[in-house]
Amino acid sequence: MDCKILHKMFESNEKGFNPNLRVHTLDTLLSLGQVRRITIEFLDEYCGHSTKPSQIYWRDIPILRVKCLGTECDIRIQNNREKIIFFLMKNVIQLPSVRFISILLELRLPSWDTLYEFAFVLNSEGKMFITPTSHNISAVDLKKLTKYVTAQASKKFEKIIDEDLLDILLPETIPLRDFKIRI
Repeated sequence: MDCKILHKMFESNEKGFNPNLRVHTLDTLLSLGQVRRITIEFLDEYCGHSTKPSQIYWRDIPILRVKCLGTECDIRIQNNREKIIFFLMKNVIQLPSVRFISILLELRLPSWDTLYEFAFVLNSEGKMFITPTSHNISAVDLKKLTKYVTAQASKKFEKIIDEDLLDILLPETIPLRDFKIRI
């Protein structure tokens, strides 16, 4: 298997878990709404092994479709299992060569009646930019959304820091035998 992204996804997590805000923002976004796609842009060419996408299955359920395009990796979410997706993405988004992470997400704030689709962009410092994709929403609602996501991510970030060192070094894992990869 020549794909560096797939290697990174399934690399052993035993060396520890870096609790940075970018990681917890992604974890928060996965849990808040329906994620359609994650695109990762690297500072330089990271992986461009094939034009054909790879497919990752978890317990025979198609979870992700991964296509590497050199400096960019396009990940389509086929079944939104937030813990599984976070488990797979955690190593990749912690790479020092990640420039931007873009997440296409449908979500609804507690005060909203309907779902809206947004593109969330996280830069290498963990700063977040939000753009509505199909419907215009007010600047007030966009500000509420930014504050809400930032507050939820900060809660997760503080929680991991408050836990025992052993919990950080040995995070919850998912058995690798539950996954299948088709290239």
